[in-house]
Amino acid sequence: MMTNIKFQDLGFDWASRLVHYMLGFQLDIKKKYELWSLVGPEPVGFSLLEFENLTGLNCEYIEDLERPHSEIIAALERCKGWSRDDRKWLAYLAIFTGYIEGRKYSTPTRVSLARLVMELERFENYPWGRVAFKVLMDSVKGRDISGCYTINGFAQALQVWVYTALPELGATFGNPLPNNPSPPILAYKGRKGRRQFKEAILSQYSTGAIYTYIQGPKPSVPWSAVVWCPMGIPRHSFLMWLVVLDRCPTKDRLLRWGLPGVNPICLLCNSQPESRDHLFFQCCYSETVWRTITLRQYWPWVQALEAGASDPRKIFIISALNRTGPALRCQFQSPVGWEQNLNHMIQLRGNKYLRRLTLMAIQATVYWLWNEHNKRHHQHIFRTTDSLIGVIDKQIRNRIQSFRSSNPRACSAMMQLWFVNS
Repeated sequence: MMTNIKFQDLGFDWASRLVHYMLGFQLDIKKKYELWSLVGPEPVGFSLLEFENLTGLNCEYIEDLERPHSEIIAALERCKGWSRDDRKWLAYLAIFTGYIEGRKYSTPTRVSLARLVMELERFENYPWGRVAFKVLMDSVKGRDISGCYTINGFAQALQVWVYTALPELGATFGNPLPNNPSPPILAYKGRKGRRQFKEAILSQYSTGAIYTYIQGPKPSVPWSAVVWCPMGIPRHSFLMWLVVLDRCPTKDRLLRWGLPGVNPICLLCNSQPESRDHLFFQCCYSETVWRTITLRQYWPWVQALEAGASDPRKIFIISALNRTGPALRCQFQSPVGWEQNLNHMIQLRGNKYLRRLTLMAIQATVYWLWNEHNKRHHQHIFRTTDSLIGVIDKQIRNRIQSFRSSNPRACSAMMQLWFVNS
């Protein structure tokens, strides 16, 4: 009971919003007296063990926890003339009603338990921690927290649990006391205020870390920077991810799935069987688009290579020059396939703005080639290569312009590269 008295003297500040958000991340589990919240790479649990450790209350097993309800009348204002034992009984009763039961004022207190104050030794040795924990868990497990609700019992233990489960948040918002008093319920003063607790809780861990915990660790791939490139357009990156994994429903995949009535001929050129490699790099329609887009992207590198500069891209550019002649300075030409070009993209080095612009242009070209494929298949709309190149060009310029306020240096450098090579 001394813990409760010391806790009262702390002047602990209750932060209902913090507890509310923690309960909002609660997992649905079968165990009635355990609470788990997923706020990081691993769920954090609250059970009788944590409650006992946090509060220091007696949580020993007892066969029957009393249940009957009745009413008691507080007499705090009339106890000045009482004997020491009577006042002690009343003080224990106040601790019981205020922290152990912790119900709202209109709820009657269980008189069968309150009578224990008449037997002080038994009262002091009674496992009140187990009673308080049961009352608390009965009020939070399975509750609808979308509206107004009440938490009964020693609710402050939940707040301190959040502080200890998320140490960085506890250090920032928990107002910890020096020398780390024990038990932990006495180590924080809490802090009121309409703070952004939800964002603070989520900031403790990244979404990626939670996803990794749920899915399990996966081996890293060398092409991640090609797909999730800085300054890229999210929908372009997502499609690039599907293309790298060969998950787009090209006609060769539809045939492998056994779909009837699928014409295997490419929708863009109407001459060759459609596959990922053909559609994006070996189709004559795609080649024409790549020829224009990549010429402006790789022109500075081609000039450097012609001047004798050493670069791993040389083999790809020179092979393209040998196939198509010196007027076509582009590395994405048939019969170079997807894997070769993917390796080439992984090896891109040099000026970071030119590298980012290159990846942005590649992703945009892949995206709009797939968009043209789908328009022809579903809407029977056909665009010329010049029309598609115009769409890609406009979108890249708009994307670069979007950095004008946030990153004017990158905007200026990338726009100059794009216009200079036009």
